[in-house]
Amino acid sequence: VRPLPNLIFTAGRPVQLYLAATEIARDTAGGIRIGEALAPNTVYSVISVENRRDAETLRATGDEYPDDILERYLQLPPSVTARTRELAATLADGQPTPYDIAKAVETHLRTNYAYTYFPPPQPPGSDAVDVFLFEDRRGMCALYASSMAVMLRALGIPARVVAGFGTGDFNAFTNLYEVRADDAHAWVEVYFS
Repeated sequence: VRPLPNLIFTAGRPVQLYLAATEIARDTAGGIRIGEALAPNTVYSVISVENRRDAETLRATGDEYPDDILERYLQLPPSVTARTRELAATLADGQPTPYDIAKAVETHLRTNYAYTYFPPPQPPGSDAVDVFLFEDRRGMCALYASSMAVMLRALGIPARVVAGFGTGDFNAFTNLYEVRADDAHAWVEVYFS
């Protein structure tokens, strides 16, 4: 309905893009960009390779990470509080692998915090993750994702927050997925070697 940035939303590892565009390139994060903003009613198709691994494979990857991954995906702002770091350490205690730690953090967030599209406003100068974890205990996807990424990074596990869109609804008549603004979502990606 409205113009969007020039980022092409994909799933998995894209291998083919069907879109009329004069310029197509990959950005430094591996995203696909075109030379202009996506105009309203733009339709495109992407063929992607699914990047799924089972739990045992991810557990076996260990905790050795390339230096460039550590440099980029362990950064934390100085506002991260001691109690956020302590909660992360408590959740990681006794977990044998980075995968198990990530699952423990995810489970904690899923079971102890309420999802709402209308979280309370953040007090000025506060740390959003700290307020979500210890005061409000409710929020939307961006707060869950930020909290998980911050706690994992505090534990030395590379992670990032990703924002985009869910798959939307499949329209059998047009044979297309219809993705709308309310399909916007944020989630966490955790690096496994």
